[in-house]
Amino acid sequence: MTPWVQRRPRAWAVILIAASTLAGAPMAQATMPQVDSAAAIAAALAQASQNGITFELDGQVVQRNAAGDVSVSVADGKVDQMYLREGGRTLLLGKDLGFSNNTMIARQVMAAYGIAKGAYVSMPAESDGPDPFAMWFDPFTSALAIPGASLVVDASGRASKVLVDGEPVVSVRSWNAPLAVRPPANRLMGLDKSLTMTLVGASAEFILEYFRSLGSVAFNTPGFVSAPVETLRAAARRSGWQARNTPGGVTITVTDGLGATWQGRLTASSKGVSTRSFTLKGVPAPMPEDQAQTRSTLGLLAMSQVDALACPIDCRLRGKAASLDYATAESTLLEQLSSMDVTEQTPGPDYPSIGDGMVASFGLSGSKQSFQGGLSISGEGLCLAIPIKGPGVLQRPVSYAPAAGRVGPYGTCQPA
Repeated sequence: MTPWVQRRPRAWAVILIAASTLAGAPMAQATMPQVDSAAAIAAALAQASQNGITFELDGQVVQRNAAGDVSVSVADGKVDQMYLREGGRTLLLGKDLGFSNNTMIARQVMAAYGIAKGAYVSMPAESDGPDPFAMWFDPFTSALAIPGASLVVDASGRASKVLVDGEPVVSVRSWNAPLAVRPPANRLMGLDKSLTMTLVGASAEFILEYFRSLGSVAFNTPGFVSAPVETLRAAARRSGWQARNTPGGVTITVTDGLGATWQGRLTASSKGVSTRSFTLKGVPAPMPEDQAQTRSTLGLLAMSQVDALACPIDCRLRGKAASLDYATAESTLLEQLSSMDVTEQTPGPDYPSIGDGMVASFGLSGSKQSFQGGLSISGEGLCLAIPIKGPGVLQRPVSYAPAAGRVGPYGTCQPA
């Protein structure tokens, strides 16, 4: 998942090919007569080291700072893309597109990870050669390797243009670079942190709607208008929520598949149910892309399945979940799980595939007085088990964070 798209000026490919082909060609062959290209370029770079340089590279405006470690492309007067030289490598920085469409969620996620608005995401730039991004910092030397290139100097002897067949490929616009500024630490992050934050924000949006679904059930329950708070609390119990009573309603805490914990406080009045607060209580450390994607997917899938099992369509319409009893629990649950192609109890060793490399397992055992079982799903070495106990309504977990392992018989997880 990449939050930005890398763009290169169309002349880059030509420059790179020509540079690799003509690496051994004398530079004097690519300059105007009587011009010492090395001295002119050195003079230009020396001037750039004072206040930076703004130049046009094949129609794209680029600014390079005085230190020579930051270079940016500029579009409509704003930074579009940034390159950062650090520790002997070049990093490509792209503007992050945000961590949630919900401003309240995005603000809390950024605060938890110490990231300010307008941050950049960094990753090692793609390498097609020894230094394929050198033209972002010294455009003259690379451009002169193009067949037919010639150098133009200004009155001070500084390189000011590179022409190819009379057309400018590089041209200096000014000897400053006001936009080529290294981002502060709180506006610079790696790809793992950016992706983890984005997935935390996405799961938070789901959890917020998940909480609001309880409000919808409560509001549609007969008697809500006359006793809104009591009806909300009863709807939470009847739908399997592990909620605690708080002034005016209930408070629910849920941990998502990534390990981020959110707490929502719902209050009720005769006009309806509102989410009075939705607060981030804890976040996981940034994690690699594959792990983050898998954990997020497992958590959201489990949450949606639990919601369907605990409060199916008739529950939403009537405002009351049906209690599971031993005689009907298996058929009732399998009917809901059929959307995942789970159509029977699963002793193994083969388990139903539910897509994206994930599998599921389901089982029940016990008696009329007491039965237990579970639903488990796994993928990429992680497993998440949802316990099922009866008789009674299905209890919703407070955490959907998976652990290392794989599905086992009858809705269990086993060590990997």
